[in-house]
Amino acid sequence: MDKPQRDDRGKPLVLDQHQLEHVISDQLDILEEYRSMLAELRHEIKGEEVHQEEKFQETVLSALTEVRESLKVGFQSILPGNGQNCLEDLKAIVQNETSKLQELIASGIDRVRNAVTDAIGKPSPPAASEDAIDGAGDDSGGEGEGTEVLQPGPDPPEEAEVIQQNAEFIENVAVDDGEEYEAVIWQRRRQIDREIFDAYAEIEELDNLIAELKREPKCEPRDFSRGVIRRWDERTICCVFCQGIGEHHSDSCEIYKESSVRRTILKGEHRCACCLEIRFQHHICRKYNAKCYHCKGYGHHSSVCDLPERSEEINRNLAQATHAKKGAERRIKELKEKLEELQSQVYPA
Repeated sequence: MDKPQRDDRGKPLVLDQHQLEHVISDQLDILEEYRSMLAELRHEIKGEEVHQEEKFQETVLSALTEVRESLKVGFQSILPGNGQNCLEDLKAIVQNETSKLQELIASGIDRVRNAVTDAIGKPSPPAASEDAIDGAGDDSGGEGEGTEVLQPGPDPPEEAEVIQQNAEFIENVAVDDGEEYEAVIWQRRRQIDREIFDAYAEIEELDNLIAELKREPKCEPRDFSRGVIRRWDERTICCVFCQGIGEHHSDSCEIYKESSVRRTILKGEHRCACCLEIRFQHHICRKYNAKCYHCKGYGHHSSVCDLPERSEEINRNLAQATHAKKGAERRIKELKEKLEELQSQVYPA
């Protein structure tokens, strides 16, 4: 039995209780430092992600602004600048064609392209034949009146070119709107991912808190009805705190319920914390080795034990942490449903 115990490397094992307590305390401190380091790393990583997200959003907004300005400049460049009246007429034509193309876009870009292609490929009116020109010249008596037949009409290709340019402009606007919509959806998905990550981190912290609270020593709450005096031979017992006679034991005093107040009363009246008797010069405590009813410890009376109060606070904190964890789990479930809904909007089945 006196032979020292050794580990696999031949070193003696630590068996002394005080040394074991110091070793365990050191290990717990090291684990706490590791936990703090991990929490700081998590906070730094989260801050870096937020910074990168803000930088990306600024880049996207700047790019979208440049695209809009380019589209405006391109749209203005297709309008001729020779004369205010001509400019107004062309604006009216472009607006009419734009409204028509917007209606066509509702049924698909392909139909717009087909319509534009048909408009471009539409044959021009047939030119007058040489025989018709000669006949017209003969009827006119040679005075040149038949030349009016050869005056050119409006040039259809120019109008078709305007329609084509308008179609390309509207198509670019539609594509830009689609990209902006996808960017908004992607940004919302990233935000939901961050919220889910934060909720999981909150659950992890709550799990650690719940485990720590469960490790705390606890006892049943103080039952004030248990110490009510009912026996005839106890009718002369006096409560040390409220001085009530024949009503209850000192542990069940409902006038002074807090242990700190009770200890203050004992200290003011120079009473012993174990037997509750007044201490004289040569006081000998009769209950020094008596075990506390609540904490099972020594050195104090059950009426001044603070474990029942601490147990109530621990139970309240435990209930709040459990409720917060359930709320975080519900929030994760709702966020995942929103994420699936956004996924279906971007990539429909």
